[in-house]
Amino acid sequence: MNPLLKIFSYWLLSVIALVVLFSFFGPKTKSIDIKRVDFITTSSSSLYFKNLRSFYYHLEEDSSSRYHIYKLKRLEELNNGISLSIIHNWLLSESYIIFDFDTIEFKNGLKFFYEEEGFIEEVSLKDIDSYSQYLFAAKLLECITSKGELYIRRKGERVSPNLKKALKTSLKDYFRLVGKLH
Repeated sequence: MNPLLKIFSYWLLSVIALVVLFSFFGPKTKSIDIKRVDFITTSSSSLYFKNLRSFYYHLEEDSSSRYHIYKLKRLEELNNGISLSIIHNWLLSESYIIFDFDTIEFKNGLKFFYEEEGFIEEVSLKDIDSYSQYLFAAKLLECITSKGELYIRRKGERVSPNLKKALKTSLKDYFRLVGKLH
């Protein structure tokens, strides 16, 4: 057997073995740690968001607080009553996530139901403080990225794939901004 062919076959077998090992023992999807809630953004994540991701968002600047308010263009185009804002306080290097929706419907809070293989879980937002919104966003992202179905209680209907994709995009961008996803 040709020595070059022998070396190539060893190399090919080692590459295949590495791919198989990586598929079994490689990095798993990271869930968001809700035990430690923080809103701090690093300069690198802020630059990444500002330079690459902000193109997909409408930017408003609050004149009194000087906060930057980002709203996903695709989510606004859906016009479904749910709006998500990423508030970036660049003076303190903090970011917050805010769910905006009709005030009449907010009296009971915002509720989603997640169903997977007969298991039903309620994901609800009852308070409007930043801590509650953070926890709600983390749980909602976990439900969206899972294999089950997501329902909106107020309409009693399944969340559309377009809305699901838009929410997933905004939530992932936010959690990358605060350093919880990479």
